[in-house]
Amino acid sequence: MPGTSTFPIAVDVLIIGAGQAGLAMSYCLKQRNIHHILLERGEIAQRWRSESWESLRLLTPNDQTNLPSWPYQGDQPEGFMRVSEYISFLEDYARSFDAPILSGTAVESVSKSGDQFYIQSAAHCWAAKAVVIATGHCCTPIIPEYSKRLNRDIHQFTAGQYLNPGQLPAGGILVVGAGASGVQIAEELRLSGREVTLSVGKHRRLPRRYKGKDILCWVKELGIFDKLIDSSCVPDIPAPQLIGSEDAHTIGLDTLQNLGVKLTGRIAGIADSLVSFENNLASVANQADRDMYVMLEKIDSYVNDDQPGFQKISPVSVPDASLHLDLKSAGINNIIWATGYRRNYSWLNLNVFDPQGDIKHLGGITEEPGLVLIGMRRQIRYNSNFIEGVGKDAELLADHLKKHLS
Repeated sequence: MPGTSTFPIAVDVLIIGAGQAGLAMSYCLKQRNIHHILLERGEIAQRWRSESWESLRLLTPNDQTNLPSWPYQGDQPEGFMRVSEYISFLEDYARSFDAPILSGTAVESVSKSGDQFYIQSAAHCWAAKAVVIATGHCCTPIIPEYSKRLNRDIHQFTAGQYLNPGQLPAGGILVVGAGASGVQIAEELRLSGREVTLSVGKHRRLPRRYKGKDILCWVKELGIFDKLIDSSCVPDIPAPQLIGSEDAHTIGLDTLQNLGVKLTGRIAGIADSLVSFENNLASVANQADRDMYVMLEKIDSYVNDDQPGFQKISPVSVPDASLHLDLKSAGINNIIWATGYRRNYSWLNLNVFDPQGDIKHLGGITEEPGLVLIGMRRQIRYNSNFIEGVGKDAELLADHLKKHLS
């Protein structure tokens, strides 16, 4: 066995990660009597524990919080779980089928010799016939290179490091990125009384509720979530950039402007405290409106409504944003990078990567026999990285592994 003198522990399947994807996979393997273990670097749902701000709730309504054999059973189907509630949901799920989890066990390397995978942690080594990577679509925050040229007096945070408005030093805040995290953080900071500027790179606009239902309930009812993804069929619904909240309100560039959030375009560069921006704000807002209207028109057509509701939703009007901003002159002492994530597989010693460093796969099945992925965005169906979607994917991948092991 390569790389260690420790005698390896034999297992049929080893799952890396005990979040929603890893737990769903574990349940499906157990139903098929496949011997397996889960390795988790921290505790169950570690990323939710360590990289979520205090007020965060799930973006999906509670009645879409379902895993294999473990549906939502509360009395608020249209509500949105707090992160602490969701962690408890996953912990209860793991206990319900006695998931074989080893907590506090970070994987240091995965290699393969012959038909065996060898998985090494600081204290143990395993030999497995198959490996499931369930570390999720979001792993390492993307922080642009030009951030290194920022004046040292300006404090920098990632969205995963943000906890609450009181955590940030005095002064204004530049939030970079208008995805789901960026718009939610910008709203919370502004409601706390802070001066906030939002740099908009990409943005997708959707109402939280439409014609009496949550927008994601309509998406599910239209069958979009269950559409299988292939190279010739990519659903045209924009990725949801919504907020889960107690009052189920809508968030977008229009609502943020009404609160007093200043909008700018995508950052083009930084030199000390001077930030330059692209002139993309109007085009991004216009495209977000067009995408939204396409989605809402689908709903109107589905319900056969001869009074299209989308026509009542006004397009967003954005200002002629400045292309330059001196952070010090504007009193901005903090930047929050809500600029997305990339995957980090530095521990995976296999030739399975594409030029961008992501694992090549088709529906979660890689070119390396026995190595599969779960929980990636649009992996098999549109909602593959959503809670409901990951369970359906786990069923298919468990069947694949059963054939592989036979």
